[in-house]
Amino acid sequence: MTNPSPMPPAPSPDVPPSPTASRELVLAGRSGLHARPAAKVVEIARRYTASVTLVHGPTSASAKDLLDVLYLAAPYGATLVVSAEGFDAAAAVDALEAYLTSMGDDA
Repeated sequence: MTNPSPMPPAPSPDVPPSPTASRELVLAGRSGLHARPAAKVVEIARRYTASVTLVHGPTSASAKDLLDVLYLAAPYGATLVVSAEGFDAAAAVDALEAYLTSMGDDA
């Protein structure tokens, strides 16, 4: 009796890479990224399924975690990089850019 030849591995499905978006922006709002605007950032980021990250200097944070965002301690005029990965990445980055660059004095 002969052994049947082993089956070749099934081809892996072609999974396209997740869409990504990234933008560098300057933080508005004279008080910087304190509790109230940080909570708003989290609220906005959680509307999207994309994973969203904020970077300030050497520190990065999940935009969906309030303590992470507060840990950035980004002051007025700070340069932030907002990036996202997932099917709605561009929309998430657009929404956060719109908020972070137009925060009023009462933010």
